[in-house]
Amino acid sequence: MALNKRQRSPLVSVVIPTYNRAYSLKRAIESVINQTYKNLEIIIIDDGSSDNTEEIVSDFKDPRIQYIHHLQNRGISSARNTGIKNSKGDLIAFLDSDDEYFPQKIEKNVEVFLNCSARIGLVSSNHWVIREEGKKLGIVKFSPKRRLFPLPSTWVIRRKVIEKIGLFDERILVGEDIDFFCRFRRRFSFYFIEQPLVNKYHSQDNIFCSIENVISIREKYLPSLRSERRLYARHLNYLGKDYFYIGEIKEARRCFLKAFISYPINLGYLIKFLRSYKK
Repeated sequence: MALNKRQRSPLVSVVIPTYNRAYSLKRAIESVINQTYKNLEIIIIDDGSSDNTEEIVSDFKDPRIQYIHHLQNRGISSARNTGIKNSKGDLIAFLDSDDEYFPQKIEKNVEVFLNCSARIGLVSSNHWVIREEGKKLGIVKFSPKRRLFPLPSTWVIRRKVIEKIGLFDERILVGEDIDFFCRFRRRFSFYFIEQPLVNKYHSQDNIFCSIENVISIREKYLPSLRSERRLYARHLNYLGKDYFYIGEIKEARRCFLKAFISYPINLGYLIKFLRSYKK
């Protein structure tokens, strides 16, 4: 499963799903074309757009670009899956059409794969958050204690990993990346680059995963974690905080208590349980 170190330039397939984002797509495509790493293919999946997306793509004459058009809007999971199915690279990267790569993003990711253990199935990084008008809001720093799910636009993943864990679940309309990453983490490890290598733009049509979607996905994967008491407790704690955020205090309290029972060494779970009665 490890990349051959003598193969210094494995093909990387960059999958860009897009829907009515002609205004930002050019920026995304240019950020891939301008990569310092050149052995790329760029697969753009137009998920039934009604704007001038196709015209924007046709302006690029780079032979590495492949344009695929869905006749109807089928959702981001379907669009990403179409890109994966039509890709040829040993490594697959994702880029949302309103985001942007730093010039060395792919090069730095490939370098990790060429030198890491075969156990590493995915490489990710921190990212900048920027308003559409260009104002920088700050760097989102990944922390296992605070953020379980790195931004998909920061991912580069081995093809063989996707073949083992499966494609994106097309039944999930929002939060499909969380579901995918949970399945990934059950079987593989990932490497994290501290340096931000992606700009994440906040525009009016950004679709954020609702807390309710996060809760449903956490609940889905909790049973599979029972054998790992510490990890099980940690996820119960996250679930409790999600419930607390939406005002479901009883459910939050239940999660904090179960987390403490599962892993009583961490008194923080008990403290959160007791504090919930003050609300």
